[in-house]
Amino acid sequence: MAGKDQTTAIIVVVVIMMVTILAIGSGWYILSGDDDKKDKKDNKKSGECAGPDVNAVYQYDDDENCVRVGCKTGYYFDNQFGFCVERRNYSEEIDQGTDCVIDGYTLQACELKVNGICGEVGGGKQLREPNKTADAIGSGSCEAADYVDCVVPCPETCKVADEKYTAPVGAACMAGGFVLGVESGYCGTGTKVKTLNPNMIDLEGTGFTDVQEYLEYANPNDICSAQKSVVSGPCKIDCVEGLADVGCGAIQEQEYIKDVYGNAVCFDKEETEQYIRGELLRKPTRLPVILAADVRKEDGTYDVEGNVVESLRKGLHILYRSDQGISFENMVKNDCTLYSTEACQAPRQSVNCVIGITSTGGCLSTGCERLGRKTLSYGITTHPFGSTEGVPNACPPYEAVGYDSGGCQLGGPCPVDCVQTEFTNVGGCVSDGMQRQERTTETSPLHNGTLCGDLEQFVECSFGNFDRFNNDKFYIKGGFSENPNDEAPRVKNGIYLGLGPQISTAMEASMSWLRTVYGDERQTANKDYLTLDGPLTNVSIKAGQLGYCSRYGHCNYDKDSTYYTSWKFEKQSGGGYKIIPNNKPTQRVTINNWNKVEIIETEVTYGSATYPRGVEEGWDDVFYLEKVP
Repeated sequence: MAGKDQTTAIIVVVVIMMVTILAIGSGWYILSGDDDKKDKKDNKKSGECAGPDVNAVYQYDDDENCVRVGCKTGYYFDNQFGFCVERRNYSEEIDQGTDCVIDGYTLQACELKVNGICGEVGGGKQLREPNKTADAIGSGSCEAADYVDCVVPCPETCKVADEKYTAPVGAACMAGGFVLGVESGYCGTGTKVKTLNPNMIDLEGTGFTDVQEYLEYANPNDICSAQKSVVSGPCKIDCVEGLADVGCGAIQEQEYIKDVYGNAVCFDKEETEQYIRGELLRKPTRLPVILAADVRKEDGTYDVEGNVVESLRKGLHILYRSDQGISFENMVKNDCTLYSTEACQAPRQSVNCVIGITSTGGCLSTGCERLGRKTLSYGITTHPFGSTEGVPNACPPYEAVGYDSGGCQLGGPCPVDCVQTEFTNVGGCVSDGMQRQERTTETSPLHNGTLCGDLEQFVECSFGNFDRFNNDKFYIKGGFSENPNDEAPRVKNGIYLGLGPQISTAMEASMSWLRTVYGDERQTANKDYLTLDGPLTNVSIKAGQLGYCSRYGHCNYDKDSTYYTSWKFEKQSGGGYKIIPNNKPTQRVTINNWNKVEIIETEVTYGSATYPRGVEEGWDDVFYLEKVP
């Protein structure tokens, strides 16, 4: 029994182990499968990528295609060229102007000038148009389209004269519908069809001695077979006894067969030759007018050869010499008319050249509060075709750049510059050698106009070097403290000493006569000049009209009748003075931190000991003398 239980336990353990292994394997497969998917997802292309346009931004889309998503900063997509181009700042170019950019020229067809000769230099002219790759900007310019000389090659024409043609053997001489000759019994002057037979050419009058050389000149590439294969020449059968005279009258000058407008008619080549040979009894067909619209290309030029078959664009003029006038209306071939042919081109519709606007630039500023203008580029909008009264239509020279006359948006408000008066002196020359000047502002700046300058300035002046005073009048003004630790406002330039009220309850009684021109009404003194007299070591002061303070007498400006006699002006570097009142070396006139005038001791006594004060205690003020103007 125990053995059986043991066997059962072993089997259970084995089964548990197998299930565990299967579970672990399945889990690993599942996990590894997720990892594979994750790896595949992680390997998917994303983010930015490189494309053919270096100025564009590319990114991978969901299908891992590298696609353009926009242009880099400072660039925009140009639909005309299909890529990103740099944005330009035109502000400076508008002011200074930028010329257009030209890349070569386009030459129109070379056409013969009036009275020009083919084959000669300058005998023709052709319109030369600049190829612009960038329009002019602002006041920039662009080379205009104009005409240049060219050589019009001479067309190959049949130069064999009609009299060099010979009648084929057996050709009849005709007049009045009768064959002239003894056999027919008729005589007189008639016409006979002639052809060009090289073996029968008479070189007399040609200037050539060799037939082949003459034909190379007069019949290049056998051109006569196309232009003048047959002619109608005169013939004559002498009238003798027994023959009836039915001959033609006098033969007139050669002339084209013309239409009612006087233009030579261009006939169908094949029918013309048949007509002259007598094989076609009706009039040959006139070549139809070639219409410009039928041969116009996308660029506006024309391609006649590519759109019209040769038989409809190349024909023959008919020339005649006859005893009767012949026009297209009464054109009837008879035996008394001598015919010849000449190559011609089918008539073309007459279309005049039109110069028009090909592109319009943006609105350019022409100044403040003024209408702007747009740069207009001109070119050929309708190319010429055909001719007018026998003169080929052509384009006139034209300027490639112009400006619209209607204007566009208004410019911004005009800047208003600051307007200031001239500087004028304020007060007199100061002992530091500087003169204060002021000016006022009449017009303040607007809209980025020129800014205003300072309202005050100091300029050099000539004060002079005083060793003593001789009743000289001065204003006395505060200067700069030598103590860097002084509290504001310790810079006292512009604070004048003046005379206070004769009775004051607000100020110290001992100094009620001397005030600073500063502060509120109770502290404000009357700015008045002081008259100084005597050497710098012993100066008397006459203050305005209130009295005279003598270094030897009495001075009664103050209400408590304290007398001041001598004053010492100790000259400092820079033109200033320290003022020592009452000839007391240990006293100084100063302006304290409350902007009050006071006399301060430079020494302080504690008990029986005397100590010098530091400059930080405010006894170091420097005063300047300003001349009374």
